[in-house]
Amino acid sequence: MAAKLQLLSLVTAVGILFAGLAIKFLVNLYFHRQRMRKLVSFVTSLIGEETDILQPKPPWHPIFGNLITMGKAAAAYPPNTHPHMFPHWLRQHFPDLGPLFYIDVWPINAPMLVILDPTAAAQVTVQHSLPKHPSVRDYVYPLLGTKNIVTLEGKEWKMWRGIFNPGFALGNLMSLVGGMVADTVQFTQILSDYASQGKVFQLEDAATRLTVDIIANVALDVPLRSQTTENGLLNAFRNQLKWMPIANELNLFRKYNPWKFVQHRINSRIMTNYLDNLLEKRFAARGQEEKAKTSKRNKPIIDLALDAYLDETSQSGVSGLPVAFKRSAIDQFKTFLFAGHDTTSSTACYIVHMLTKHPEALRKLFQEHDEVYGTDTAKTAQAITDDPHSLNRLPYTMAVIREVLRLHPPVSSVREGEPDMYVEFDGQRYPTEHMMVWPVSYAMHRSPDLWVKAEEFIPERFLAKEGDPLFPVKGAWRPFEFGPRNCIGQELAYIELKIFMILTLREFDIRAAYEEQDKLDGQDRSTHTQEGDRAYQILVATAKPALGYPAKVYRRNRPNAPDFSAIKITMSANTVSPPTTMAAANEPIQLRIPPSLTAFTVNVPTFLANNPQYNRLACSAFIFATPPSYPSTTLQQEPHLLLIHRAAHDNHFPSFWETPGGTAETTDPTVLHSLAREVFEESGLRVTRFLAQVGDGSEFLHCEPGDATIYNGLKLSFVVEVAEVARNGNEALEAIPVRLDPEEHQGFCWAREEEVRDGFTEEGKEIVPGDLRGRMMTAFEIFDALRG
Repeated sequence: MAAKLQLLSLVTAVGILFAGLAIKFLVNLYFHRQRMRKLVSFVTSLIGEETDILQPKPPWHPIFGNLITMGKAAAAYPPNTHPHMFPHWLRQHFPDLGPLFYIDVWPINAPMLVILDPTAAAQVTVQHSLPKHPSVRDYVYPLLGTKNIVTLEGKEWKMWRGIFNPGFALGNLMSLVGGMVADTVQFTQILSDYASQGKVFQLEDAATRLTVDIIANVALDVPLRSQTTENGLLNAFRNQLKWMPIANELNLFRKYNPWKFVQHRINSRIMTNYLDNLLEKRFAARGQEEKAKTSKRNKPIIDLALDAYLDETSQSGVSGLPVAFKRSAIDQFKTFLFAGHDTTSSTACYIVHMLTKHPEALRKLFQEHDEVYGTDTAKTAQAITDDPHSLNRLPYTMAVIREVLRLHPPVSSVREGEPDMYVEFDGQRYPTEHMMVWPVSYAMHRSPDLWVKAEEFIPERFLAKEGDPLFPVKGAWRPFEFGPRNCIGQELAYIELKIFMILTLREFDIRAAYEEQDKLDGQDRSTHTQEGDRAYQILVATAKPALGYPAKVYRRNRPNAPDFSAIKITMSANTVSPPTTMAAANEPIQLRIPPSLTAFTVNVPTFLANNPQYNRLACSAFIFATPPSYPSTTLQQEPHLLLIHRAAHDNHFPSFWETPGGTAETTDPTVLHSLAREVFEESGLRVTRFLAQVGDGSEFLHCEPGDATIYNGLKLSFVVEVAEVARNGNEALEAIPVRLDPEEHQGFCWAREEEVRDGFTEEGKEIVPGDLRGRMMTAFEIFDALRG
């Protein structure tokens, strides 16, 4: 009986406890919703319900606040999508929502004042820098420690920021470029191994290991060798990240798992002890250098920081590393690891991703790197080391980095509102008290109010002059934020990314391999996309590419790209060249043409002016090879035409077969130069000679995405010779080095006249509709006539 009474008492006590908690929750809910209702009503009353001014809130419920609306936003994206995409979704789906609005998601998170206007954002980051929100401290303390420069405030933050500033000054970082180059060369060797193995790997992980090695060398002058060996620091750091909160966390067991807190303590102790040991070693080495009077001219960040600390605290001649300095230095080094993890490694992935999707931008990048460092990529690393300031002569490279950071910013700043702090916008005042104030970089960077063609990848916008529509709005680009709390390591990030691009992109073709990763994992994630893109951003401490960006890498083995603007045109007979006069692959290129083609030696604007019925021009090339040997003797010396197979995901002609060619650009010296450039970009083959025009050209209609204007186009076709084809040598067709961009074309074949006539390839697949097949047949006739 007594046991039953005790049990009843226990159940009653637990019931009273839960009832009390429920009542407390409901009371808090009531007061919170009332506060938000009054707050929004206050701003709305200032704006005026009947005006055309945009409203300060998405749909709001007196009980659920904005939880229902935000749930719809989360459901519109794949799992674990980074929450900084949600404000962008809200503005797209609620056109009357202004660039400043409140979001009430209590109790999931603090209520927010979202800011999507740069002038308003400047009020809370520059003019009056609000403190970091407490949720930031709660989030990063397990990873970075309590003395990290991200969350420190007031005089303490100012002191430590000043102490570490000298080490991150551009002049000092330039003196450390040689070490960064050496670490990146090691990275290229790892890529080479992956290329040989043909295996899928996580590019984000590989880039993070590169970043960790660079930071260790730059900050501590210590080689961690994270790219080639495992070490306790990196392992603990990565393990700590696994226990960080994820986007839209609804798994309460994971969220409040007691083992998580145990893991936090274990990993934190491992990182602290590891860094403590490194700092002591560096301090001892520093002392030996001073005694031997061999102090290095290129000082790591920690040396400059210690010098500044001793000056700041009026200490000199210390025999050991000051405890206060060591404690802060350990947390700062964790912060630098974190910053490299979120900015440099993820941005490197998105640079690869965006350039793969935009081959024209990649071509311009190659051209800039070739101009500054020459075409012999084996000498590039030494060239950067010998002249670090050459990194400042890469405007297009810098524009690509900025455009990638615009579309894929790794982080936003989150501030805490204050009682008497109001954000003024469009003549109205927005209270910040009790608010998480959130200037959302992602949404600002994609706002059509601030950017022309906001969703498109256009690096040239960062090369535009003031007055150009592409010229960025002041303050609209903010991946590193503005004001006193801007990112201390942004110059280091720029240098790392430039070196990464210069040493890897011309050597390796890195391609996303999400489908291969799905097969390896035995999962179908094909629907996990954002606007068709598998590499959407997820929350893993910061914004990272989904699945760590699974990739495969291929050696480019790219022939040196000809400088098409410098290629000269010479006259020649319009007959097929004998083998002895064919251009070798390594000889200088000249475009030889017959007199009948002189009408095409003008630039594109002039050609279109002479043919005003057209305002677009395209070109295609018919490239023939006559293999010396074939399984059947009846096919010897029979001409074969190069056909390339469009990618299945192509927006216009998916899986169509065609001949190499493309748009004639207004920047090309002549129409014929346009075709030579397009042939090289699409097939890796170099045109040496134009033999004849095929027909008088075919007309087509063209319209740009988002532009209702229909343009009249003309497509010109030519029979050409290329340097890589030997017509009567001992090479088989397979030996001709055709190189495709997998993003644009999925394969190629050499088709015989009979196959083209029947409309089928060797695989039995239909090639193209009859009009293009007719031009192919005409090209065969011209080629046969020219070779006699």
